[in-house]
Amino acid sequence: MMKFKVDTELFPFESRFLETISGATVHYVDEGEGPTILMLHGNPTWSFLYRKMILKLRGRFRCIALDYPGFGLSTAPPDYDFYPDSHSQALREVIEKLGLTNFLLVMQDWCGPIGLAAAEQFPERVRGLILGNTWAWPLKGQAKFERFWRCIERRFRTLRIGSRRRFFRAS
Repeated sequence: MMKFKVDTELFPFESRFLETISGATVHYVDEGEGPTILMLHGNPTWSFLYRKMILKLRGRFRCIALDYPGFGLSTAPPDYDFYPDSHSQALREVIEKLGLTNFLLVMQDWCGPIGLAAAEQFPERVRGLILGNTWAWPLKGQAKFERFWRCIERRFRTLRIGSRRRFFRAS
């Protein structure tokens, strides 16, 4: 199911699709082998954003990039609300359906909050976080988010913001 024709010279990946509980059809690419990197796009972009990274990394990593419902090659049902919570639910379904574990989560733009909500749901599955050009809401006084950050701090004690520490070693 393609919403528009994609130039295969610019985006030379096999398109894959899965259905969500909400009735959305989520498009994703899944290229390469090795430690998994799950790449989340911002608004109004799609997995095309990560095409050059995927081409460079797929020789050493399994690179997965999805399109949120209604973005890129994904479709959304007529009653889909496009709220971050709904996108996060779709993301959680993708993580479960693909059986992803021990993965690095790359987030930018509005998928910082979307991806972090999914990481909160599956802290044992997420190996590391890369956040770029994104935001999160103030956490003080919001019990749900304070619990989330305590969980992240416990899970990622060795995570150093701004460090050059490597999470994966290519074998």
